[in-house]
Amino acid sequence: MKRPTRRLLAGVLRSLPWASALVLTSASVSAAGLSEVHVTPGYESLGVIVTLEGASGNETLVVEYTDGTTTWTLHEPVRYDGRNWATSALGLSPGSSGQVTVTLQDPDGVTNSPTIGLTANTLPWPSALTPSRTWYVAVGGSDQASGSQGEPFATIQHAIDQASAGDEIRVGPGTYAPVKVQDLQGTADAPLVIRADNPSDLPILEGPGSGSGSVIDISGSSYVWLSGLEIRNGGGDDDGKGVRIHSSAHVIVEDCEIHDNGHYNVLVTKSADYPGGTTLGGFHLIRNNHIYDSDDGSCAGASNQACPGQTYYGVQFENNPGAGSVTVGNRIHGNVDNVVLCGNEEQGRGLAPLGDDVLALTGGTNLGFTNHDAELVNNELYDARDDDVELDGICVNARIYGNVFRDAENPISMAPALPGPYFVMRNVIRGAWGQAAIKMNTNGDPQSLTRNLFFYHNTIFREDTGTLLNLWYDYPGEHSVPIANVVFKNNLFAASAGGRLIDSNNQGTTHPTFDYDLWYTTDTQSIFTWYNGASNDRYDDLASFSQGTGQEPAGLFGAPDLDASLRPDASSPAVDSAVVIPGINDGYVGSAPDRGAFELGAEGGSPAGGSSGAGAGAGGGDAGSGGQASAGSSSGGAAGSANGGTQSASDATDNDGGCGCRAATGQPERGWLFLLGVAWMATRRRRRRNMSAAHFQMK
Repeated sequence: MKRPTRRLLAGVLRSLPWASALVLTSASVSAAGLSEVHVTPGYESLGVIVTLEGASGNETLVVEYTDGTTTWTLHEPVRYDGRNWATSALGLSPGSSGQVTVTLQDPDGVTNSPTIGLTANTLPWPSALTPSRTWYVAVGGSDQASGSQGEPFATIQHAIDQASAGDEIRVGPGTYAPVKVQDLQGTADAPLVIRADNPSDLPILEGPGSGSGSVIDISGSSYVWLSGLEIRNGGGDDDGKGVRIHSSAHVIVEDCEIHDNGHYNVLVTKSADYPGGTTLGGFHLIRNNHIYDSDDGSCAGASNQACPGQTYYGVQFENNPGAGSVTVGNRIHGNVDNVVLCGNEEQGRGLAPLGDDVLALTGGTNLGFTNHDAELVNNELYDARDDDVELDGICVNARIYGNVFRDAENPISMAPALPGPYFVMRNVIRGAWGQAAIKMNTNGDPQSLTRNLFFYHNTIFREDTGTLLNLWYDYPGEHSVPIANVVFKNNLFAASAGGRLIDSNNQGTTHPTFDYDLWYTTDTQSIFTWYNGASNDRYDDLASFSQGTGQEPAGLFGAPDLDASLRPDASSPAVDSAVVIPGINDGYVGSAPDRGAFELGAEGGSPAGGSSGAGAGAGGGDAGSGGQASAGSSSGGAAGSANGGTQSASDATDNDGGCGCRAATGQPERGWLFLLGVAWMATRRRRRRNMSAAHFQMK
């Protein structure tokens, strides 16, 4: 980013009530200095982006988090462009407060204080609200009526036109026309809520089934909450939409049934145009919905082409969709691509590997600092014609964990994925798929450097014959597009009916790093292929693969001994054989962590450590018919603003980011960090986190 633009961004951050920022100019061309620490809150995580001045690449950053009782080191920060590093804090409690401390070491010297510390708060899960006014809509009502329970309006749109921030619209059973929410600025204390009057009998919002319209269009707005609605038949195959969230912030879509809407069931786009400012657009929550297309996608043709009448995207984040959005607890199936998490895929193909401030350079007119801290958590995704989740595009600090993926052409696709980091952890991929469980295809020029992806503690179990991993790094017939810093560690890979474990196709000369994984297939020949710079070498066993490539020095091969839910038995070679990864699996049970998605002997419910956001909806009722509530407790509270923060180096010396303390060193005993499993994890034996239900009253 050019310096004037960077100063403008710092000014925007300074204006926020939860942030302060000061961009410093380094005093030396070789010595580096801490410039900014930007913290983006999730519900059970925090994203940390650290900006340096004078970075040369030989710096070391250590990021720690303390929750008041314990302190631990986060995953090693990843340098994703010329002067920015990123990492995440995982397994936190919703609505909690802690301290993030960043320490810089540089052999060339540090130009200012080597440490920045600041208070950072996670978001509380939304809970039941008390509206300032309630408007009622019912079939047979009248838009000339008062909108009371006894005299309801006839149309939802008329109720929206009368409503203000802080109001609630309760919709009775029946079928209604499409609606639009335009330029409505709510707040965390006063959202606009549109919900089913009776959660057991969802009202239907229905589009025309043709054309390019949306059933629900939310544009230029903030703090809008949809709950317990059926949304269908948005438009034609080319551009019909169920829910369109455009240039908006803090939209919640929960407990809805969203299906058969043309091209998109849910589309999130252009949050960078949000009138509240670039850094505030986004922060959407899509939770406990049933999102699907009823067409099974069984027509002829390529997997990335929709069958007639089939919805292409279940949930798509596209075209600067904004930061901090969480997709949690949903059941999504039957679309061509069930979820596209990042956005700006085409722009990513030309994104320079180490240009400065790459997020701020996306969007064409410096509309950047979007596309970071997206989360896909505790969802069930299956029967995608093409991909269960596409990581294609531009993402920083993406977190994909605790999900179950089944029966897609490719459950996970990267084509390309950049600049990262992406944390893909504690997921289960099982069933049958067309190509491979994980497909990597750079599909671009050398600028589109797929990089900074970390696959930790996933269980991949193929139940039919076929390949597990498909590594395809560049154009067919070419070997010029590299990858960088793609790591597989502590995973469990099994082809129960036989199949190749790694299949390379036009593979480049740079490779992922594999280690501490457990592998198994019933095949005995050519189970690994690996490009050597001129052709593919084939290996019949893990030992020869490791010797020939240097990969998997601590890898294991053998029957994994799993139960029907893919949890390891006590006799499994996965148990106590993985390696400790700071910030990922510190709180393991036994003598070492376990390989795969599950930790034998660790207590837990949902993947995020006891809460998936399931629970009371906008009106305090049960989850709607589309909800996929996970095990574990839910916690309440309003959908708050981005209570993260940014602090400059000059602030750190005197006030420790408002904490008044310094973070201690050392590894904590945090059993709950291992609760980044899947929703149906076994009952465990380690301490549970104390989750409190904090309700809030609207004014």
